[in-house]
Amino acid sequence: LAAGPLVFLSSLAVDSISPSVSSHAGGTFVTISGHGMGNGTRIITGGAAVQVCDKLCTIVSASYDEIVCKTPAIDTPDSYIAFDHVQPVVLVGTPSTATQLFDDDLESYSSACEVIFDLGEDKLASITRIRFHPRLFKRNEAVGSVFEISVDGMTYTVVAKVEQGITDGWTEMAIRTATDFVRYIRYSGPTSGPCSMAELEYQGLYVNNITGNTCPVTVATYPVYHPSE
Repeated sequence: LAAGPLVFLSSLAVDSISPSVSSHAGGTFVTISGHGMGNGTRIITGGAAVQVCDKLCTIVSASYDEIVCKTPAIDTPDSYIAFDHVQPVVLVGTPSTATQLFDDDLESYSSACEVIFDLGEDKLASITRIRFHPRLFKRNEAVGSVFEISVDGMTYTVVAKVEQGITDGWTEMAIRTATDFVRYIRYSGPTSGPCSMAELEYQGLYVNNITGNTCPVTVATYPVYHPSE
């Protein structure tokens, strides 16, 4: 009788991680010791994968009992203090409604009076600038709009309000004092009239959603398939 396929099961365990401290800028070579690590460095087709603060730690070498990887840059509140040259970027997230406010089409617009912008459960950001474009030839309908931020989506703090004197084009509102790191940004239209807006854009500094300065390290292995010759 022909023998069936042989299945080898190996448990994965981590005994130690060294060093336990890495630079915010990344580039630290970290050694993870244990067993069942896998013997490949391929991430998609098989082998070992390591994440630090939900970011990929680049595999340098991997064996059954040891992985060496190069840490990524980790953005934390303390890292922005240490590296004050970090530039804000356009924030990416998911609007609760009125997706046309983020479609780069000035001819489309939304009459929604409340739109909550969610950065995602693994991201926080400090808001530094808000840009908006009112509905074409309807700039007065944007006056009185309010922008608020929240960590938990329950309690909001006002950071900017649209005043008289805006133009029919893009208006930028700089947040003079960097905000706390938050997950949600809420746009609310004016309470005294129709809500009408064409485009919204939020800029800020991303930070990984971590507690203090401690990062979780995740180790996973994937099966490597070796076809018979």
